[in-house]
Amino acid sequence: MERVVAALIGAGFGWLLGHFSPTLQHFVGVWLRGPKLKCRTIAAETPTNVPGTRHWYASVAVSNVKSRIARQSRVFLTTIERLQSNGSSKVICNRTIQCIWEYDAQRDSFDIPYGANPECNFAMVEEGTPGFRPQLRRSDGAPLVLGPYSHEFACNGTYRFRGVVTAEDVSAVRFCAEIEFTGTWPPKLTNIE
Repeated sequence: MERVVAALIGAGFGWLLGHFSPTLQHFVGVWLRGPKLKCRTIAAETPTNVPGTRHWYASVAVSNVKSRIARQSRVFLTTIERLQSNGSSKVICNRTIQCIWEYDAQRDSFDIPYGANPECNFAMVEEGTPGFRPQLRRSDGAPLVLGPYSHEFACNGTYRFRGVVTAEDVSAVRFCAEIEFTGTWPPKLTNIE
């Protein structure tokens, strides 16, 4: 009787191992050799076609630190807060909205090979204009204007941006940054996490 039970247990274990083997092989392969994303927030000032006008962009530089390509990488802004003078914060926007890849607003995702550092803009400040403009995109690639929140973005102050970077078969990476713009050029970007 013991041999029959042992044979049944062995057969059941063999069936389970055979059934889940491709799935386990995939996850172990991704864990050992798969892509790994890192991100950091950066700021850059760019001239415009209008003389005397400059744009300042806050971006997330995303890098892949492992040899396999990080496919379908996307950057999402999840929360925008306005910091109050008493140290508290007011949530302005608490929606998950995709950001715009620099140089290609039509691209919704980006394949990131080892060593590449593409940037994804999440906010823009125009010299001489109060506040900032979020750099978000609609599903058709056109820039997204958050109409109900526009009056909140049109004020100078300190804003905290929280977001996440995702890709296929990769653990998501979170970022948090603060932009301080009091009207004095240039704005100040602080990386929080």
